[in-house]
Amino acid sequence: MTDASGRETAAFHTPAEADLQACTCGNELWGRTAGTNFRERRGDKLSGTGFGDGLRGRASGTGFRERRGDKLSETGFGEGLSGKGFRGRAFGEGLSGADIRKRYAGNRPAGLIPSAEKGFCRISKYIYLCNEMITQDDIFGITNDAAFEAAALEVFRRQAAECPPYREYLALAGVRPEEVRAAREIPFLPIEIFKTHDVYCGGTEPEAVFTSSATTGMTPSRHPMRSLALYEQTFRAAFRTFYGDPAQWSLYALLPNYLRRKGSSLVYMADRLIADCGSGGFYLDDYDGLLAAMQADPKPKILLGVSYALWDLAERYAPKLENTVIMETGGMKGYREEIPKEEFHKILCGAFGVGAIHSEYGMAELTSQAYSQGGNLFRCPPWMRVTTRDVNDPFDPQPAGTRGGLNIADLANWWSCAFIQTQDVGRVDARGTFVVEGRIDHSDIRGCNLLVQ
Repeated sequence: MTDASGRETAAFHTPAEADLQACTCGNELWGRTAGTNFRERRGDKLSGTGFGDGLRGRASGTGFRERRGDKLSETGFGEGLSGKGFRGRAFGEGLSGADIRKRYAGNRPAGLIPSAEKGFCRISKYIYLCNEMITQDDIFGITNDAAFEAAALEVFRRQAAECPPYREYLALAGVRPEEVRAAREIPFLPIEIFKTHDVYCGGTEPEAVFTSSATTGMTPSRHPMRSLALYEQTFRAAFRTFYGDPAQWSLYALLPNYLRRKGSSLVYMADRLIADCGSGGFYLDDYDGLLAAMQADPKPKILLGVSYALWDLAERYAPKLENTVIMETGGMKGYREEIPKEEFHKILCGAFGVGAIHSEYGMAELTSQAYSQGGNLFRCPPWMRVTTRDVNDPFDPQPAGTRGGLNIADLANWWSCAFIQTQDVGRVDARGTFVVEGRIDHSDIRGCNLLVQ
């Protein structure tokens, strides 16, 4: 297209060459990105190998590689620019990032995350480069499916290259990351790998390692957490999505406190949210103190507890709790009889005098949480998605409404693996709301109720 002066400007969809659109949001330039090959016109022939003789189809690291004679240089492309050197400058046109934003503001590719929209680099007539990869903060700006798709593909490509257990799993499964063109094609890592490998691509020592609970003889999962600040940002954003500002609540927890269970991501989250609320506390072993404190508290309250502890409180006291949300997490895990969730919630509703039971869905291997505000129907924050797979074929995704194993894409798993194949069974509807119906046979009994040992 041209501007008012007749000068050619960038268009992200060239009508005559519609298949040549190419935009990548990462620090690596791939032969294919978001399902579209990078192509170059050589005479009358289109080549899919990359742009110019100097740029490989895939450039490694943060610097674009350039061929100089028989040697690949990592100093940059053409003008000696590093990968970062492309930022804020359009190759071949001398435009600044600000110039590009002004000229092409209305022509960004659909689904590009706003915070990644910091200018575009034109590197040929047909190829456009989004000049900055998304950051971990950008995932919290996801508002639609297109933005999630773009972010998921970028996170996948980075983790497929940088997370050794995931890279090895993909290789053993015969999956070529560069051939994955859509989020629905991304393979999910079996959750059991967290028990046997360090699923981590943080580059530095993690600030914490969260562990799953385990009975005697069971191997706990380990989830290295590079940044506790990212974890806190994630659970606070998820909580606000469904419950608003924590300061308007008091949070009471039927959980062991942080000093008793330092490796628990759930306890860590509850500890920080209690501080954000400014009122509440841990009361696992003090039902009398819990009920007295809640009765004297004028604020709206959330009582978060492991399922068996809530059942125990309901049977022993059956307190009618006013202005209170009852939130359970986990199953019985051997401490009480396993009964259908609907029956369990009915018991709690009758004992506590509430109309619905809320639930929190999370695990040590995830950074994000989903919440149910009644009916066992869970909703995810925008940077998290749940789908189902055939329980006998992990590479066979199932359509909405079909019962299957739950796969979770949690983009907040920024420094480990964002694509987890769980051992839970359930259904996901067309809106992304999901129901947990049980566990796959022979999977380990695991979960937060084991914290109370």
